[in-house]
Amino acid sequence: MWSFIKFLQGEENRFHHLRIQFYAGLGARPQQAKTIAIQRCIDNLGQRYYDGVISAMEYLDGLSYTVAKRKK
Repeated sequence: MWSFIKFLQGEENRFHHLRIQFYAGLGARPQQAKTIAIQRCIDNLGQRYYDGVISAMEYLDGLSYTVAKRKK
């Protein structure tokens, strides 16, 4: 119960910070290069799967490898 309340307080605090940044004219933070690289890998795998170049199993293996190698 207390952890849920603490979670809600954290979300409220985060919302207030975002609102202050928005009112100050600051936009959302730009994506990091690491995030962009991961998204490109995922997009590339998806395109290759939908084009029929790789099978569903190869697609899923590629996704799991892409996500797992970034978690270190």
